[in-house]
Amino acid sequence: MVELSTRRTSRPSLRAAVAELCSNLLVGGTAVLLFALVEGSVFLDGKAAAERELRDRNEALERENSQLRAALRHASAPLSSSVRGAPAREGKFLLAISSLGGVARRYHTILANLRTHFSAPAWDCVLYSHVPFPTSEARTSAPALAIRDRCRIVECLGCGVANGWNLTTPALVAPYEFVFILLDHTVLPRAAFSLSALLAVARRKRLDVASPAVLGATHAFAMAPDRCTACAAGRCKAAACRLPHAAAVARLNRGCVRHVDLIEVHAALYTRAAWRCVWSMFSHEVLGPKRPRALPWGYEACFAAHCPLYARQAVVLSQLAVRDSFPNKASRQPFVAEAMTQARLIELWVERHDDGRRCFDLHNVTLNKWQPYMRAKSCSSS
Repeated sequence: MVELSTRRTSRPSLRAAVAELCSNLLVGGTAVLLFALVEGSVFLDGKAAAERELRDRNEALERENSQLRAALRHASAPLSSSVRGAPAREGKFLLAISSLGGVARRYHTILANLRTHFSAPAWDCVLYSHVPFPTSEARTSAPALAIRDRCRIVECLGCGVANGWNLTTPALVAPYEFVFILLDHTVLPRAAFSLSALLAVARRKRLDVASPAVLGATHAFAMAPDRCTACAAGRCKAAACRLPHAAAVARLNRGCVRHVDLIEVHAALYTRAAWRCVWSMFSHEVLGPKRPRALPWGYEACFAAHCPLYARQAVVLSQLAVRDSFPNKASRQPFVAEAMTQARLIELWVERHDDGRRCFDLHNVTLNKWQPYMRAKSCSSS
């Protein structure tokens, strides 16, 4: 009886327990289901976010790849002179000044050249300095500030002239029709130099490289004729003394150019395509870590051998530039030895990369040996 009584009395409890268990299972199932739905939603949201992030990353990579492909197409495209074909932006030019040092008067020279000839917005300007810019000298502070307002300043401490040339990359010059390479020691006198006239001659005669005649040039083919008897007799060596005579001769040479096989770069105008080919000579084999200072010697003499399609070079005899100083022979000896070593490296590089083509020999040259490189003089009435 007790057992039966126990069974009878336990049935409601059992039913309650079963009901509670079912209720718990139902609630728990709902909770599990809700948890699964929430977790699934979080998972789906996380997956969507990851997919968006991946898509954004892929789009960014595609943009970068597109830019790289454009750069590669530009670098590998057949070189065509902007004078002979359609330029990227006709009438837009780049002035590259290389390489400013600590000589105070040259800040004034650069500023005078900028203000007289290279007006914005037609001319953009980049200046390479191998010393901190500006120097600590008070005399340079005013022109330095004016130059900084006009030009982009690139400091390459301890570098040489050609390091600045190397930094003037094809990507940098791509938007410009012409590139004007100007050394910091070069004066472009208002009375004897016209940039518009130089540009007109370069376009009319389809020149790849054009330079004014230079008073104080190292080599005879680049020199300005002056018909100065006192100078010929050795009594007038300074550029200031020679300039009036040379300017008078230049006026007689209006429209005349001297075709040459190489340009001594003091103030040289390059087409975009010609400069791209110059830049292709800046090899790591020559400009390695052991040679931090790159000099211009060798690049001028090897340009025609390396870039025969872009070697229409001429000195425009109606335009004059002046080299503001010329170091004496004793102070030049260490420089000349270093320059000759570099020039030889460039010559060997060109021979290896250009089917044995030979650069012009600048070693032990005398003035009369330059005559073969001064091929012809041509003049036009316009």
